[in-house]
Amino acid sequence: MNAAQYNPAPDLSRMVIPRQRTGGRDIWELPDGRTLQSPEPATPQAVSIGMWVKVSDRPWRVADLRARTGGGRLLILEGRPIYPLASGDSIPVYAITLAARPRQG
Repeated sequence: MNAAQYNPAPDLSRMVIPRQRTGGRDIWELPDGRTLQSPEPATPQAVSIGMWVKVSDRPWRVADLRARTGGGRLLILEGRPIYPLASGDSIPVYAITLAARPRQG
């Protein structure tokens, strides 16, 4: 299967809303209220399904992974063609913060 034949999963990544992208901060909000923030570099081996990675200056959810020869990975991202990572590469991975609970009064 090549990237042209792959039909990506439904695109949850398109529903992510930018909250703050100034002053060196990169914060995005998910539809359920959780936030993605402070992307930190990770190796291909540290990336797993369900993580949010930064590609082309926006977050994308990892839907699936495939191993590559030499220790790299093919990242299958929701709504985006397959993204290859060589073993020596790194990719920014977002931290997920839980949604704030509404106050009960």
